Amino acid sequence: PYFQFGVRLSHFNRCDEAVYFFKAFSTVFPAREVVNNWGLCELQRARQELGKAAYTYWLPSMLDVTSQIDGFSLPSVPKGEEMSSLARRLLKKAKASFNKALVMEPSYLPANVNLAITAFYLEEHLEAQAAIEKAYQLAPNDLEIQGLHILIKYQHKQPQKAIQALEKLAQQPNVPLSVFYNRARLLEQHGRSGADDIWQQLARQAAKLPEPIRHLVCEKTACAVQRKQSPKATWGLPVKLGVRTRRNKTLARWQKSQKVRLYDIYEQIYRQNDTAEVLALKGRVAMVVLKKFERLTQDDLSAYCGQPLRERTVVSGTILSCRDYWAALIVDEKVKEVWVVKGY
Repeated sequence: PYFQFGVRLSHFNRCDEAVYFFKAFSTVFPAREVVNNWGLCELQRARQELGKAAYTYWLPSMLDVTSQIDGFSLPSVPKGEEMSSLARRLLKKAKASFNKALVMEPSYLPANVNLAITAFYLEEHLEAQAAIEKAYQLAPNDLEIQGLHILIKYQHKQPQKAIQALEKLAQQPNVPLSVFYNRARLLEQHGRSGADDIWQQLARQAAKLPEPIRHLVCEKTACAVQRKQSPKATWGLPVKLGVRTRRNKTLARWQKSQKVRLYDIYEQIYRQNDTAEVLALKGRVAMVVLKKFERLTQDDLSAYCGQPLRERTVVSGTILSCRDYWAALIVDEKVKEVWVVKGY
């Protein structure tokens, strides 16, 4: 379960803990997925260090750990100031992980996309272009990758061509919002009109934007204030979040995984058949994973959140999230798991 909990923690922007799980799993099974997700955590750390500079463009990585940050604030980096040495080191570590994954399998799509993004941050334009070109060849119909391909290929030397290509792409149905965001950025940077209309369009869909992107869009134009409402339904958890595991009568009846002891987080993992899992850190329940839903459908999930759900695509399916409270993994249009980390 170490790989799965690493993925779940990284989704909630808890990479400081997630990397320990990826490291532990990689000693047993150093697969491409483990190395890629480990690299994503380093990329997320670099983005935090870069602050607003990380979101000059919207670069959706595959398993993008920037989407679930509540109460997010972005430090400004003065224009013209060089990247910090810490951010550069983290990006280099992320790049090494993605390259390692590609040695294992050169056609592994997530690592190609993430390598392109990391090289783009490092201003290694030729390497970024080569990686996104490979990703585009692997998934030519993916609109998200098409948008990244246009931006990374043309932004540096042919920005006008990038603007035109993104405008054409934006006319397709179901185009990702990142296409509009990046086009608005390019229009502003090159003194072209039209960006204000795009910012207003994005502001009307603010609930669907990842927190860092929403923060920046709402700096550009007024976003509608969402009223927080109580959910109509609540998750029936077998164990309360935050309770101590020691002498807990419920967990005492569950199967407990053999302790690996990941540095100083003192992890404990409990299972109840195939219906639920519990992750405890430092002796307290930190996450409850619910499984096997007979009647729960994707349409039912909104009742468990007092605001619109946010959606993102991952390699295995889709994740629908209720801020930093819970997330549901959807595979083949069915609710496979619900990860609960915070109560209302």
